[in-house]
Amino acid sequence: MKTTTRIIQRSFASLIQGARLDSYREEKDKIILGVQGFQPISSKLLEREGKIHEQVRAKHIPLTLTFTGISKLKRDDFFTSLDSYSLDDSSRIIAYMYSWRQPRRTDIFHMFGLRLPVGADMQFFAQNVKCERADSPSKPFIVERDWSPAPPMPNRTVPKEKAIYKTFGGDPISIQLRDKNFHSRLFIGGVNIQPKKRPQVDAVLNLGEESSRWVKKGQALDPRDRAVEHGEGSQGMTIEQIREEAGWAIERLKQNQSVLVHCVAGMNRSTTVACAALILLEGLSAEDALARVREHHPWARPDSHHWLALRWLAKVRRKNK
Repeated sequence: MKTTTRIIQRSFASLIQGARLDSYREEKDKIILGVQGFQPISSKLLEREGKIHEQVRAKHIPLTLTFTGISKLKRDDFFTSLDSYSLDDSSRIIAYMYSWRQPRRTDIFHMFGLRLPVGADMQFFAQNVKCERADSPSKPFIVERDWSPAPPMPNRTVPKEKAIYKTFGGDPISIQLRDKNFHSRLFIGGVNIQPKKRPQVDAVLNLGEESSRWVKKGQALDPRDRAVEHGEGSQGMTIEQIREEAGWAIERLKQNQSVLVHCVAGMNRSTTVACAALILLEGLSAEDALARVREHHPWARPDSHHWLALRWLAKVRRKNK
């Protein structure tokens, strides 16, 4: 029995982000989804009236996903009332699908999220999944959207919590400063893996609504640290806020200080700022920055609002280089 968590990247995962959910059906221990898979062909970023958009040329590929051996199903009522929404309703758009195998389990955990204003989601364990793909993709079409899904999480085992968390409060991110590589200057994490005592870093940037684990209720914030509560999704950080938080970390990194960036789960907000720091420091693309963070922190997954902002930040950085 496996004792580690393993992220599972399904072969069809890249077609799910941005796909349209056409049908939802439950049969005994089965869940059957009819999906118009979304296959991007090309994309470009645009700025219009101060807002960033992604213009995508893509095509739909009809898919039928059948999950069997279902257990612990939790879902928003939206899924069972799907037929009351027209096919062109944007609420049907799938924002993400994540899958992983938890320790000491043989089945796989799946989580879906739709692009509703309130973010309807569904999660369950499944023993098997079958993807049937039709041979009749649609003609290419163009869609413009104010969001952009990040690349799926890597297909790999998640490292167990280790001594480095007790020392530094998170996973290390390699950075390059003045043509030198540093592997213990920048760290990323969430509250759940933090030690009860302040980690051995020079500065801490907390982006979440929960205090750092070592900060007691009513205790004043260490003057070396910064705590700013930011939201997620449509309430997430603006490009200016991302740049500001990354700039705070970069200023200290350039002073040879070590910095821990964390939010609550260590997946979205902290990842966004860590990626932004790499983009601004090294001129990396958003994709290369995320890949760097995922080397030691595979859970990293900025939401579609933050990912669009990171892509734009990288584009501006390259233009001004």
